[in-house]
Amino acid sequence: MTIELREITQENLEDLIRLAPTDAQKGFVSPIVYSIAESKVTPEEIPLAIYEGDELVGFLMYGICPSDGKYWILRLMVDQQYQHKGVAHAAVREALRRLHTLPSCDEVRVSYEPDNESGARLYESLGFCPTGETRFGEVVATLHLS
Repeated sequence: MTIELREITQENLEDLIRLAPTDAQKGFVSPIVYSIAESKVTPEEIPLAIYEGDELVGFLMYGICPSDGKYWILRLMVDQQYQHKGVAHAAVREALRRLHTLPSCDEVRVSYEPDNESGARLYESLGFCPTGETRFGEVVATLHLS
């Protein structure tokens, strides 16, 4: 599977904000439009469209969190019709590859709702380990980059 993280543009914005998780997952992730707005006031947070070939399949945002100065994968959402195909795994791996190239990035954090079992499995499969911390009621996990 070839996953590409692309810039959000006028051409893909409308399609991007129409992407949606399953009904059961709606409480696990902020709406894409909120994330894009947040990135406009926090330029250290980079919103990206996830593509599989020419097909728009999801959304990912990463960057430095202004409240703690650490690198985070801040949002991840794969549209319901593209789930269970390895898209999320490949998208996070690509984000980690990009973050690994930054000289100041030696650790990446994520957070997820305690009920989000598939998110927990995804991040664990990529090497993230829960820290025991919570952030806004979410489990915090970290991955040390070498």
